[in-house]
Amino acid sequence: MRPQEGSVLRLPCEADLLGLSRVKIIAPVIATAIVSPVYSMLLLVSITALSSAPLTSAAFDAVLPTAIYNTVLAALVGPLTVAIVMRRQAAERVDW
Repeated sequence: MRPQEGSVLRLPCEADLLGLSRVKIIAPVIATAIVSPVYSMLLLVSITALSSAPLTSAAFDAVLPTAIYNTVLAALVGPLTVAIVMRRQAAERVDW
């Protein structure tokens, strides 16, 4: 059967077939958990290298709680944002 003109024919993509569409929802949480400590350490080292202030252990101790806080925020905001974006990009189907 041939689709009518103007109708949208949506074929399943590879991500849907492999079940990877659900990974999009939690991807911001995983990325934040990985990148947040790295970013904090790079920021800490670069600021210490560019200033004359000594590097203290309190600065290193603040990296892990900051990364946990950022990951919790990403777990709250990230999936909602991705779901909204995916919903806006979804093609509407014609119900007959």
